[in-house]
Amino acid sequence: MNTSLLVATQQLLDALGHREIPFGTIYSDMEPAKGYGPKESLSVVEAVEQGWDMAKLFANFTCFIGSIWLARKKHMPAYIAENKFGCIGGSYYCGFSSSPAQKNIIAQYVSTGSPSMGPGERYFGTPEGMLRFLDAIVPPPAPAKYCVTKPLDLFAEGEKPLLVTFFARPEVICGLSALTTFTTDSYDSVLSNFCPGCGSMVAWPLRMLAQGRECAVLGISDPSCRKFLKTDEQIFTVPLSLYERMLDAMPESLLHQHTWQTVYKKVARSNNAWVESA
Repeated sequence: MNTSLLVATQQLLDALGHREIPFGTIYSDMEPAKGYGPKESLSVVEAVEQGWDMAKLFANFTCFIGSIWLARKKHMPAYIAENKFGCIGGSYYCGFSSSPAQKNIIAQYVSTGSPSMGPGERYFGTPEGMLRFLDAIVPPPAPAKYCVTKPLDLFAEGEKPLLVTFFARPEVICGLSALTTFTTDSYDSVLSNFCPGCGSMVAWPLRMLAQGRECAVLGISDPSCRKFLKTDEQIFTVPLSLYERMLDAMPESLLHQHTWQTVYKKVARSNNAWVESA
């Protein structure tokens, strides 16, 4: 990791009144020596060949956001891979597989369910609605064996993340959103479309980047991952290229103007309310 990027990140954290260093996501052919990830399981191809046995698919279920929750507590990496995915949704959103059979299973599970899987999550009214979402997000294929996310200060010299993610409450998110708008000079540079937590961290920002759009993605709409976030906490992800521009723009942004100081005081009150050091 470039030392200057870490220094600038600390300056941003100080300006926001936020104390948790953001995570960076990268693809790698090396499994982290230490970290949190799913147990080895069937690959998606093997699962298809075996007829998507639901009992086998959910035998070692692990939510990627759940692994990240542990990684945040212990300041360590979290990861997912083609044969260590824990959740077929996570495998899809991180670009490891996208078979029609897998998409149909996800569509049923997230909507109205099926006799073999129960009533479903009911986040969509029909499997067809969920399939339209899956066709829209189209995660880019994973370029390496592992999708790894870890605190920025754990990146080695010369190692760069593709994406940068903040976990923060609304006042800090307000500052990050405003900085994004200021940097891009665009009214639609922060997206908050429906997406599972891991998709908002990986699939949506990479999909937008592949379309030539540098934008932030606000992850707030997945009830399943709320248990792995602090109360009132949200997920805010930007591609590294935009993040570097935001750091450059920060000195001239509202974060150094009087209006932000009112919000900054609320950040401190929030920290105190939740017994988190300011």
